Amino acid sequence: MKKKLLLLTNRLSNSGSEQSLISFLNYLDLDRFFVTVLVLKGPDNLVGLIDSRVQISYLYKDNPYFDCGFFKGLQTIFKNKRGKALLPLILISFLRLFKTKFCEHTITSLRKIAYDCEETFDIALAYEYVTMKFMLNRIKAKKKIVRHNYGELVVRQKDIDMFARCDHVIALTPLLKEELSEKFQIPPEKISVIHSNFDNEAITLKSKEEIPPFKAKYNFATVGRVTELKRFDLLIDVMKGLKEKGFDICCHIIGGTAGIKDNENYKEKLYKYVEENSLGDVVDFAGETLNPFPYVANSDIYLQASDFEAASRSVIEALVLGKPCLSTDTLGGRALIRPGVTGELCPVGDREEFEKKLIFMIENLEKYNFPPQLVDNNAIMKEYYKIL
Repeated sequence: MKKKLLLLTNRLSNSGSEQSLISFLNYLDLDRFFVTVLVLKGPDNLVGLIDSRVQISYLYKDNPYFDCGFFKGLQTIFKNKRGKALLPLILISFLRLFKTKFCEHTITSLRKIAYDCEETFDIALAYEYVTMKFMLNRIKAKKKIVRHNYGELVVRQKDIDMFARCDHVIALTPLLKEELSEKFQIPPEKISVIHSNFDNEAITLKSKEEIPPFKAKYNFATVGRVTELKRFDLLIDVMKGLKEKGFDICCHIIGGTAGIKDNENYKEKLYKYVEENSLGDVVDFAGETLNPFPYVANSDIYLQASDFEAASRSVIEALVLGKPCLSTDTLGGRALIRPGVTGELCPVGDREEFEKKLIFMIENLEKYNFPPQLVDNNAIMKEYYKIL
């Protein structure tokens, strides 16, 4: 008998966790599960990659109570007598008259409060840590699981309490499991280490697609959403230092902002810094693409300067393509990179050390000659089926 599985995600855009969700669905045996994906915020530009047998629901646009006009909203609310959800729905209808950022955030919160899930699922899986609270408070399911995709979190009592309410927790790496168990008082037997799925063949095939030829002698790639967390500013500053030392280099930055205002502001700062320092020849903003692999495959070294990473998807993809990686010493960096073999690590936020390590790797590229680090998807799915 098929189980009813609900997956919760904030968005279906082009970030690592959302790409992991798509890959998971591609390997999941849909003959064993009726699957629904609930998108809490949007956007959803990856939805076309999901099997048509998977039902997609949207908290932010499927519910007529959330998206009708003010007076029609009030009429609909009172006509249907929504009980506990009445006040939030009235406030939503009122706030929709305004277009401020505060109102948009408030509406998102009220939607979550007003959401009324009548269906009961066999399993609910919060595919991101940030969707765990919504799953615990608003979803009816016999078993509730959270896939924890953040590292080095600040310990808060409310998080300890939420993890205690989950039936099971998925950690992406053994190091992340240790952190969860120690910091958040989760029994080790309640945590399974399950890596993300990756289509090795598809990554290799897509990496062969043509892109404009690189002009520099040494090329680097970095992939990720343009946020301050990813520290593209540090990478750009390192490129500035290498240029001043006479290196013929270029860093190709692949990623978008997902339409988030803070990310847009950060992106503008990066563009301004590049322009003011005449770095257009050593920094290439390649933009967002569903296929970053040709940039990675044609680069000499993959760069990851993030302040926090649990298990960087883009680093794993670089390793699948046999590319050495220079990463900050995050929880994910330590879990994925073998210093001196598949790359190097340097202290988080240390621009000078990052530059030194990159120069060392440039001058010793032949040292990092290793076969593609392929992902065992069958083993991953066996672990999933044990807890689903």
